[in-house]
Amino acid sequence: VFIENNSLNEIKINNENLNLIIENNIIYNKDKTQLLLSYGEIDEVTLPTSLYKINDYAFYNNQNIKSINFNRMMEYDKIYTVGSYAFYNCNNLNNIIFNNTVNLQINSYAFKNCFGLTSINFSSGLNSIGDYCFENCKNLKQISFTSTTAPGIKNLNSIGNGVFKNCS
Repeated sequence: VFIENNSLNEIKINNENLNLIIENNIIYNKDKTQLLLSYGEIDEVTLPTSLYKINDYAFYNNQNIKSINFNRMMEYDKIYTVGSYAFYNCNNLNNIIFNNTVNLQINSYAFKNCFGLTSINFSSGLNSIGDYCFENCKNLKQISFTSTTAPGIKNLNSIGNGVFKNCS
């Protein structure tokens, strides 16, 4: 909806809206299971434990975000999804932590062109990584799979084409 509008700093939603909520420049569905859109200045994000899906293009081209923490309760019957292009071109994003997220699916191009990304910690159950997901993350130096309680990568069943193309 607002993909190329980097100057958008405020969105207001009527308090009587039964479907949407805004918190810290992020629009969620009312029960915070789905992150729909971000806008304005967001530096660090710790996602709510209720979240199951980050929509396609949710943080697209956000030049302010530096860190994102997926802090999820382990529920083995749910699939957690990071949408296509969700963090595409977030040049200052340098750290991603996936805590206790089982059945994680990262769709194509989700973190492409995140030039500042230096580390990813998958302390979770990773199911699939889509095509070109981390392409052009030129400063990516460390990818950790440090699961102690979750399945780690033993349930990884799909790695797309060019996932780490043009990484260091």
